[in-house]
Amino acid sequence: MPASQTSLDTLSPAPKSKTPQLVPPRTTPSTPLHILAGWKRTLPEVDVQWISRALFKDTSYGSFDEQRIDKLWWYPPQLRLSNNIKSGVDRYFAHALLLWMTRRLWKVRLVCPYPSCHDRELVSAGIHPRVRQVLDVSSFYLIASEDLQCTRCKRKVVSWSHNIVEQLDIGHRVQFPCLLTGRNSCDMRIVRLLRNRG
Repeated sequence: MPASQTSLDTLSPAPKSKTPQLVPPRTTPSTPLHILAGWKRTLPEVDVQWISRALFKDTSYGSFDEQRIDKLWWYPPQLRLSNNIKSGVDRYFAHALLLWMTRRLWKVRLVCPYPSCHDRELVSAGIHPRVRQVLDVSSFYLIASEDLQCTRCKRKVVSWSHNIVEQLDIGHRVQFPCLLTGRNSCDMRIVRLLRNRG
């Protein structure tokens, strides 16, 4: 038998290449979600999982963890850099969250906007049950807030309301980046672009 044929017959098979391991989407029916019902209804599906892990306690009714509030902007987990593991699609389409809770974060004094209350102080009245989407230049981001209640008239107001934001000093006020109306919202960069166009 020719030597060349013998050497070919004794060669070991080539090793199989490793197939990248696919990571299933994080929002699966079997994954428990600990988040407010109102937030779950108004958040995009790709953001529910990471926000519930970042801001809510591991309870059946979704208790907001106030101890974690130490910044305004919250961002979804970064993409995996491993060549063998692919991130779920939710990592590519998740959005940043602006947590506008000025009284909890900065401990500022805010007063009731109604004249009949004569500047009676507002106190925290829980998390606002709805999250809003803000149109930005390239995509959009999310904004969540807290409800404030007057100690006299007991009426509630959301802390992103214009008459509440205007009570902040200029250093804190300029950190509010968007324009909110009753139904729509957009980032101030879009407002500036529209003004420049005349």
